[in-house]
Amino acid sequence: MGAAPSKREEPNAIDKSSIFIDILEKCKNGATKRDLITTIPLFSLSNAQFRRSTAELVDRRLLHYDERQHAFITTDKGILFLKEAKKTSNIT
Repeated sequence: MGAAPSKREEPNAIDKSSIFIDILEKCKNGATKRDLITTIPLFSLSNAQFRRSTAELVDRRLLHYDERQHAFITTDKGILFLKEAKKTSNIT
């Protein structure tokens, strides 16, 4: 009659989709790495986590890195992803 095993959750743990949504939202009009790190509250992320997240978004073609402007920009596909994410989160 022991207690059910609890999931091991960190109180400040943020799921991957939340990270992606925050990055894509901030990059709609273009944002540098510095802009992102200073404006997104979830950036208790390590530099490596940040790089992996942005690399995955670029690989999925949701985010584009403009070499000339040194800025990340949300792609059209990324905008569609955000719209779908908003639809699913507004289920009430």
